[in-house]
Amino acid sequence: MILYLLKILICIPIILILIVLSLKISQGTLLKKYNDKYIKILDIVNISKNNSIIILKIGEEGCIMASSSSSMNKIKDLTKEEILRIENDIKERNFKIQDFKMERIKKKYDFSRYIGKFTKKEDK
Repeated sequence: MILYLLKILICIPIILILIVLSLKISQGTLLKKYNDKYIKILDIVNISKNNSIIILKIGEEGCIMASSSSSMNKIKDLTKEEILRIENDIKERNFKIQDFKMERIKKKYDFSRYIGKFTKKEDK
């Protein structure tokens, strides 16, 4: 009985380590696989519950599609310049969002304004 429990206690950590390693390896290959896709979805805007507008990049060109629950229609073809402008706008928007989040975190954990209040009361 003790030998059986000892085998289980040795095998379970080994199996867990193998699972973690395989997940890390597969995640790395999946990220590389999806970053090098020929067709990319740049942006999706939901108009209603079932309707949305999708901006696609296909190679160097792109298009704007309207999607509903029953169909998809191409609205407009985009040139290389328009695609580059849209990608730059999306990158800039993401940087602004990250900056906003960082500012909120700094304000949330900025205790200097509270420390200043305590020191002023002690000085009086």
